[in-house]
Amino acid sequence: AKLLWSHSLLLVEGLVQGTSDRADVYAKVMSTLERCSYWQREQQLFQDLLRWHCELDNVCCNCAIGSCHKHQWPVALDLAFGPSRPDRKHDLVQTTQLVTLLGESGLWNLALLVAAGVQPDVVLSSSSSSACERSSHWK
Repeated sequence: AKLLWSHSLLLVEGLVQGTSDRADVYAKVMSTLERCSYWQREQQLFQDLLRWHCELDNVCCNCAIGSCHKHQWPVALDLAFGPSRPDRKHDLVQTTQLVTLLGESGLWNLALLVAAGVQPDVVLSSSSSSACERSSHWK
């Protein structure tokens, strides 16, 4: 915890001195919150940043989606596709996170629908196959 606190202070110092990109700092803070098992605070921070009209990038959104647990798939979908979503294209990391989460929730058909939105790589293809396999829809 002491190391994470020191790292957080360095991030704030970078913001104050103007040497750090704000979106990068937001993403690092969100990632730190998740590593400390404060995923609820991470999701709240993301919502606060949106409400404050902060400039966010895909990494920030991916951090918030990555903090969602199996039963929170509606939250993850809202973060990715909802009205508060920053006007960003969906990337492969985000799509893979969503497909994995939906597959763990037994929503293989929704997982495949989300996966259809991007050009898949090996990881996304594997996640899509796993989503179907978990629900016995692998044929």
